[in-house]
Amino acid sequence: MGNIILLFACLAIGMALRKYGRVPENAHTTLNAFIIHVSLPALTLLQIHKIVLQPALLYSVTMPWMLFAIGVAFFWVASKAMRLSPTTTGALMLSGGLANTSFVGLPMIETFYGRSGIAIGILIDQLGTYLVLSTLGIVIASAYSAGTNSAGDILKRVFTFPPLLALLLALALLHVEYPQWFDELLRRLGDTLSPLALVSVGLQLRLDQLQGNRSPLMLGLSFKLLLAPLLLAILYIGVMRASGEVMRITLFEAAGDGTTDWRCYCGDSAWSQSTPHHLDGRYRNHSVFCYITGMVVRIANSLAGCKLTQSGSESVDRPVGVEFHLPTLDALARPWLSIRKVRALLAPIRLRSPTKSNGRSY
Repeated sequence: MGNIILLFACLAIGMALRKYGRVPENAHTTLNAFIIHVSLPALTLLQIHKIVLQPALLYSVTMPWMLFAIGVAFFWVASKAMRLSPTTTGALMLSGGLANTSFVGLPMIETFYGRSGIAIGILIDQLGTYLVLSTLGIVIASAYSAGTNSAGDILKRVFTFPPLLALLLALALLHVEYPQWFDELLRRLGDTLSPLALVSVGLQLRLDQLQGNRSPLMLGLSFKLLLAPLLLAILYIGVMRASGEVMRITLFEAAGDGTTDWRCYCGDSAWSQSTPHHLDGRYRNHSVFCYITGMVVRIANSLAGCKLTQSGSESVDRPVGVEFHLPTLDALARPWLSIRKVRALLAPIRLRSPTKSNGRSY
């Protein structure tokens, strides 16, 4: 509950500071710079140092790449059918095809899975989301905004990104014991990520700029919060038969909210060189709205005091809002679904109180 209150409080603080003119208009850029150069590297050095490497982590690292590929294909087709402008299409591809796996993903992983799951989220963010952003994402931004970025600029940005360098250093120091004072220092600095990131999101929220974008907004939300997680669940669980804590966190991140601000990763100069203000504004406001909507959906589930279970297995309580039997996901992978089968698949989904059962938390 403490993390949930923190999420809303920091978001409201950011909105209030901007509304009443207590901070400069570009104050979020300073917060983002501190997060990228201090908070996130410190958290990475601390959490990755404790991770146990296993083959299942490959599913986690490849998830953002598959999510982005699915998103680009979906919004390209949808843009043709709905006759969307190139700038709107590019904004939807970036905000719908990418998840906020750091600014909101890491705090939400800690809320739902504990601090032990943060290391998995960092791997997803740095080797998945960030690399997608810095390579394929820049290509999409340039293609839909008539901007250009050389291969040298992209490579330089990738290999000088502080959190990525911290990740590589943490992997190299896996078998080196940190001094107690250094461990405490990293923990204190890493704890600043969540409040600063959420305040930054609040500072950037412009509700008035959402007017006139209802159809693209609903299209992006439907894909990001419903279709994309479902397709990835079918692939991982129904086809690849993956399971376990790593897979649960991976799908949790896949159902996360749109990346709040490209410039948090690439910097204002890189963004301004490849993207005009029109695409920048549409992308930022759509992604922030996705962020808020996704956060509300997740928190509503947790406040429902329910859990996600699989029949015939040991139960583990989690603050998730529906009971969902995994055999339904296996059945979803079959190509011959009918209306009757769809109704049968939806039948096991129901809200229930957090009482003991024979189901294992998924």
